[in-house]
Amino acid sequence: MATDDPITLWIEGLKEDDALAVEELWQRYYRRLVGLARRVLADSPRGGVDEEDVATSAFASFYARARDGKFPRLDDRASLWKLLMTITIRKAIRRGHRERRQPSVCEAEFLREELSREPTPELAVSLRDQLKQLLGRLPDERSRQVALLSLDNFSNDEIARRCDCSTSTVERKRKLIREAWLREIPS
Repeated sequence: MATDDPITLWIEGLKEDDALAVEELWQRYYRRLVGLARRVLADSPRGGVDEEDVATSAFASFYARARDGKFPRLDDRASLWKLLMTITIRKAIRRGHRERRQPSVCEAEFLREELSREPTPELAVSLRDQLKQLLGRLPDERSRQVALLSLDNFSNDEIARRCDCSTSTVERKRKLIREAWLREIPS
């Protein structure tokens, strides 16, 4: 399928290790990744963590994996941005934890840990409201249940048992949750 979209063409070039395509994608997305990393790191003590370091690391990781064919569904600007956002957010959260000399943990544990530090009343209200808004974006009660159990770090098998459904249903629900919540992250 032919396309005139330069980003789609650069993605194809990236997969073929075309240095010009890589440079074009870098130029196009680097500043956006820096801004995203800055927002994720905004409320945490950063020590030596720098949003530019996070963005550079995220792009390098993305590039290496894309070049090795690790992203079979990477084929357009929407899938590219979702992937870059996910990698950047995860790296920012992990880097923030390392700087605080804490073990690397998943995003849900990060939220739980931050809440266990006796947040200010304003932060508690804000987090509650954000979670309520995110849960409200989900299409049904089972999705909300899966999301909450995921935030409590239950495995797909454990969630399936608690929700009385199959593991593949949980996997589908988690994918839909990720997609719905990624749309909420400003670009």
